[in-house]
Amino acid sequence: MPHLSDQLLIYSYQQAQKYHLNLEFIQLLEREIRKRALESIKLSS
Repeated sequence: MPHLSDQLLIYSYQQAQKYHLNLEFIQLLEREIRKRALESIKLSS
C-alpha cells in the first residue's frame, strides 16, 4: 500500500471499523499501520 498516504490509511482503517467491513481487510490495514509505525496515531484518533 505504498500509494496510500498515512492520513488516508488511518481514515480508511477507522471507516472500515465503523462500518464493520470485512475482517481480513481491517487486518490488512492494521498490518500496514504497524509496518509504518503509525500505531499511536491509530489509537489516538
